[in-house]
Amino acid sequence: MIKNNVTRMLDARGIPYTAYELPVEKIGALGNRRPAGVDPWLIFKTIVVIRDGKGKPILAVVPG
Repeated sequence: MIKNNVTRMLDARGIPYTAYELPVEKIGALGNRRPAGVDPWLIFKTIVVIRDGKGKPILAVVPG
């Protein structure tokens, strides 16, 4: 099973989800919907931004 900060957060809150391992190529939500077999609006991208200085990292979950 795929484990990362997002899946751990969902698990901790009891939120159901399905995680897929997708090709490494950057093919976007439309390309990734085929191996996952879902509509593109159900695909989300996680982005982590490391801030300069002492700020905590920012995690964004955005629609594909």
